[in-house]
Amino acid sequence: GFCRPQWLGISQKQSGKMYPGIDGRVFDFIKNNYRGVVIESFGIGGVPDNYNDISTKLRELTEAGTAVAITTQCMYEGIDLSVYEVGQTLAKQGIINCADMTFEASVMKLMWALAEFDNIKDIKAFMEKPYFYDKSY
Repeated sequence: GFCRPQWLGISQKQSGKMYPGIDGRVFDFIKNNYRGVVIESFGIGGVPDNYNDISTKLRELTEAGTAVAITTQCMYEGIDLSVYEVGQTLAKQGIINCADMTFEASVMKLMWALAEFDNIKDIKAFMEKPYFYDKSY
């Protein structure tokens, strides 16, 4: 489900799991209330896109200056946005690729990034660079 943690009162971030039939309006709420979101995708980076056009909602988030990080609900292997069309679309939209970072590591690293940087490009670069063995690629 969704939660609303705060870290030293500095950053606001949201987290949530993807599931078939997710209402795209949740992303409108995130856009208006949070600086960042970590999304647990399907498998290697899939999001439900056939009916609710979630990739468009995620693009709207990035265009609004919200840091959007994507990880997987799977325990092993991580994500590869190059495999499926929806992943390729997300990669072109500036989505942060958490690779094989765990969900928990992704959340904490995004909180750290939001506390340190205001620019989305800097947040993305920080998130995608390995620190302390948080990811292997």
